[in-house]
Amino acid sequence: MKKLFLLVVACMLGLISYAQRYEDSPNYGKKIAVFGGSFSEIPASGVAKAYWAEVLRANVTTYGIGGAGFSIKTGEDRWLPGQVDRALNSGKTYDIYILWASTNDVSNAVPLDEQETQMKVCIEKITDSSLLPFFNSP
Repeated sequence: MKKLFLLVVACMLGLISYAQRYEDSPNYGKKIAVFGGSFSEIPASGVAKAYWAEVLRANVTTYGIGGAGFSIKTGEDRWLPGQVDRALNSGKTYDIYILWASTNDVSNAVPLDEQETQMKVCIEKITDSSLLPFFNSP
């Protein structure tokens, strides 16, 4: 499991490093909201988020909480659509929304089509809001 966490961080760091350098990056200075289960809040993801903050001068806010999933409805914070609602109702706006996929749905035997449906719900909430001008621009 630890190797998987390190792989996730390495991939995320690689994507950022591959992007245009720092100030030239389209992600430079952006506000980022992160949602998900433990992957969104473990120390390995903290390294990636600190890197985004340092190198891209990004402002990263984590709404994720351990045990959360796209289809786990044991509380608003443990349900990704609830996390998205909390962000959209916070009065804050974000440029980038990261839906960090969760293994909790798989561990709890949630059918894949239900996970997909709830992921689409999250995306629709974000794209339908006026908080994302990117999706509303030509």
